[in-house]
Amino acid sequence: MQWGQSSDEKLKISPFQQKLIFSENEFVLACCGRASGKTSGVTCRLAKRNVDYGRSAMLIAPTFGLIRETIMPATQEWFEKFHVKYKANLSEHTIETRYGKIVFLSGTRPDSPRGYTNLEDFYCDEAAYVPKKAIKNGLLACRSNKGLSTTQCYTSTGLAGSYFNKMAKAPPV
Repeated sequence: MQWGQSSDEKLKISPFQQKLIFSENEFVLACCGRASGKTSGVTCRLAKRNVDYGRSAMLIAPTFGLIRETIMPATQEWFEKFHVKYKANLSEHTIETRYGKIVFLSGTRPDSPRGYTNLEDFYCDEAAYVPKKAIKNGLLACRSNKGLSTTQCYTSTGLAGSYFNKMAKAPPV
């Protein structure tokens, strides 16, 4: 079975989401309007890379509410669509599959990423609203013992003067 198609039905993925999900670049920035599919695209990318490449990941979002209500359920939905067994721990904000672990952290606690290691992928959803220190600590925590380089994926709506927009002025992707 291929990504973007389940055994039950074909999934509708926009061209923008296809670029986000299937990009093999190590640094991806997506700055789009509200309700454009950024979170759905990034959670599919996270699930796809976990299953296809066995990559563990950290995702930082502005609040735990966003993580619990939107991001974790969207990630679980992708695993369910493709019949991948997972174990979600809502109190610890983690999802584990046989391929790796996904840690979801809030930008409201910028020092919390320091406690994690052996993660290969770093995601920041709604990056314009996440403190720079949380992003820095998250990137420092994502060091794999497998010798793999850390990939970075950021999504956000535009917010004038944010750290994300300064980063996105001349994106490599």
